[in-house]
Amino acid sequence: MLTFKIISICTTSLVRKTIVFFSFMTTLGVLLGSYLGSVESGKTAIMFEAIFDTLAAGTFLYIATLEIIAELFEKNEKKSSKLLMILCGFSLMATIAIWT
Repeated sequence: MLTFKIISICTTSLVRKTIVFFSFMTTLGVLLGSYLGSVESGKTAIMFEAIFDTLAAGTFLYIATLEIIAELFEKNEKKSSKLLMILCGFSLMATIAIWT
């Protein structure tokens, strides 16, 4: 919901510039991560991987909790089943993380 409010306030050219900027940042992040992964080795490579993994996980959790899950619970129907499915998903992802 917040995204739609921001877009409605901004002009079309500003929205386009923002989309292009974030598109380039994604590409730059992939190239930087690939470069650092190939150049560095040992403990430094493990540290970079851990930092980037935690940033990615934090981003996914932030978007999921503030954008998606909050929108799911706005309606008062089937809240218990929605909560159960979310907990099953978190449990599944935790199990996969432990096994890998």
